Amino acid sequence: QCGSVRTLNTARVLIVIVNYGTPALTLDCVESLRPTLEHFPNTELTLVDNGSGDDSLKQFHAAEIIQTLRARIHILSLPQNIGYAAGNNAAIRLALQSPSPPDYIWLLNSDTQVRAHALDALLETMENQARAGIAGSRLENADGTPQRSAFRFPSIPGEWEANVHWAIMTRLCARW
Repeated sequence: QCGSVRTLNTARVLIVIVNYGTPALTLDCVESLRPTLEHFPNTELTLVDNGSGDDSLKQFHAAEIIQTLRARIHILSLPQNIGYAAGNNAAIRLALQSPSPPDYIWLLNSDTQVRAHALDALLETMENQARAGIAGSRLENADGTPQRSAFRFPSIPGEWEANVHWAIMTRLCARW
């Protein structure tokens, strides 16, 4: 959290999506954000093209959603691929230097499909958990079932426990 928020839908949120050669996926992600952008008037989106070297930028500039919401969607073109984290940091750095820095920053992968009210849930969590400095979205498969996104560091006992589900093994592997 970068500042205080009075009401959730007036929060200043920066959404960052880093693209590297996946313009169609990235534009699908942006399209899935349309209801979010409509519901949160102070939310802005930065698309970072991480030196794709393809026609990503051309596709972004021609996309209807980017034309429609051009005041709130910014395209940051990097000359080379500097990696996912550095691509995000480039957008975040610019936003934090602005006169109105965001209250929150939401990082999305380019292949994300955002469900309705996802940002509502994240903001509510951040506001209700005063000690939280970061929150993550639940990852789901296309059918809505949860994706496994948190797990133990791989080990032989841990893998065995994950597949066998014996209570004794669960207790023995608890520290890992």
